[in-house]
Amino acid sequence: MSRLPRFLNGTMSRKATAILVGAVLAGGIVIGSVGGSSSSSAEIDELTAENALISAQLEAAEDRADAASVDSEQARSAAEELEDTTADLQRQIDDLGSAIEVEKQKAVDAAQEADEALQQAEEASALVDERDARIGELEAAAAAATPVAPEPQPEQAAVESGGSVSYKNCSEARAAGAAPVYRGDPGYASHLDRDGDGVGCE
Repeated sequence: MSRLPRFLNGTMSRKATAILVGAVLAGGIVIGSVGGSSSSSAEIDELTAENALISAQLEAAEDRADAASVDSEQARSAAEELEDTTADLQRQIDDLGSAIEVEKQKAVDAAQEADEALQQAEEASALVDERDARIGELEAAAAAATPVAPEPQPEQAAVESGGSVSYKNCSEARAAGAAPVYRGDPGYASHLDRDGDGVGCE
């Protein structure tokens, strides 16, 4: 753009020079004619033709300069549009980059939360295993501390059975419709009362 005004100025200067030259030539011709100059008509025609050629060349140069100016303006507009488009694309790229960073951070946070949840689950599972083991130890200790009822002597068994009725097992007692059998009832026996709570075939 900075070269065009100089070019136009140069073109206009040449045109003005040509016009001035033509005017000087024409004035010289007139003065020569008036003063009785020896210039011939052929020289006048030649100078006139050269002047016309120069004028035509100047007009053509001016037309080219105008076309170049239009092209330059169009190129400048296209460059400005390209700059605007580039700026818009850059903003979109920046926005996408920011969105990607946000999603990456979300993924990192989610992975961290998953790791923490997994660790908590492992700790809870270990705690459950520890408590199950403790419960097993307490149950074993309780079973070892429970007194075992002594086997009744034959005389005691006869008294506890409540008479001559007796059952070999709970199936027989149930078949007879006597289950459950309570201590002191006919058919009660210690072998039917495994836990020694006084109730057989519960």
